[in-house]
Amino acid sequence: MEMDLTDTVLMAQHPCAEQQRQEILTAFAPLLKRVARMYQDVAGYDEAYQEACLGLLRAIATYRPEAGPFPAYAKARVHGDVRTAMRRLWTAAARQAFAPPAFGEDESAPHDIGDTLAHVIAAMTDGTSDDAVDRCLLQDVIARLAACAGLSARERIWLRAALWPDDRGACERAWSQL
Repeated sequence: MEMDLTDTVLMAQHPCAEQQRQEILTAFAPLLKRVARMYQDVAGYDEAYQEACLGLLRAIATYRPEAGPFPAYAKARVHGDVRTAMRRLWTAAARQAFAPPAFGEDESAPHDIGDTLAHVIAAMTDGTSDDAVDRCLLQDVIARLAACAGLSARERIWLRAALWPDDRGACERAWSQL
């Protein structure tokens, strides 16, 4: 049985051997399903199953008989590849944990920090309102965005000094809320 599987895997390594690859995928379906169930809470069952199938296809492509039996190699490769893919998702989720909250579904509302600042600066430069009101609005928006960004104490000090070098008293109220 082992030699037959090894021969099937070696034949499946050829580009035109779709039928052999399909046979191996079918034979290892229980492993693929078990691994997908292990990680279904991270990315959903379908995504985890797809990563498991890709891991098995990579195992077929890189298998060498002198390294040992294919089932052990395939199991290790599938688990490792799926774990690596899920780790990428965990890392991406951790990096986005401190992203500023969305403003809503309104099309006219800004969608990121750059859009927010552009919106406020446009309001300041259109000449329709008082400069003091626009300046206060800009300070408030920047203070809120800085709070969402999770700046360190040193970064907050630098931002305060860079944006309002002359107006310490008015800015202190906005920054005290951070």
